[in-house]
Amino acid sequence: MTDNIAATIKEKRERLHMTQKEFADALGLSKYGDRTIRRWERGETKPTGAELKAVIDFPDTPPYPNNENGRYRMIDLFAGIGGTRLGFHQTNAVNVVFSSEWDKFAQKTYHANYGDFPDGDITKIDEKDIPDHEILVGGFPCVAFSQAGLKKGFNDTRGTLFFDIARIIK
Repeated sequence: MTDNIAATIKEKRERLHMTQKEFADALGLSKYGDRTIRRWERGETKPTGAELKAVIDFPDTPPYPNNENGRYRMIDLFAGIGGTRLGFHQTNAVNVVFSSEWDKFAQKTYHANYGDFPDGDITKIDEKDIPDHEILVGGFPCVAFSQAGLKKGFNDTRGTLFFDIARIIK
């Protein structure tokens, strides 16, 4: 039975694309919860009944799945964790056909929220590979123009990301 429990825990974690540390944190385990997860997956120890229930009850599906039947096709650039997408999602009118975010931690959170991984760095994606869409959402970084930043504008690489949106719109 221990082997079955170990396999169940590991399969669940891998299906969620989480590291042992991420899964331990999500389950609310202690500071060293990743060690606990590792021991469970190896069958070295067994979770308590409450811990196993928490693993089994942990959602397999994202809280905000894509609406593939949405009236409008949307792309989500500089997506972050998907905050802007959430407002569009709540209309039930959009089908997100493409998203892009370069930060790997933001990508993981985006995946947890929506069930899909954004493509990486938009500057490395050919616009021909981006599906047709009616809506483009793009919260590109404004730090290059911000009062809080160094105000280098287009002399800062982040300030030129606007041109990637223009390249895609063409």
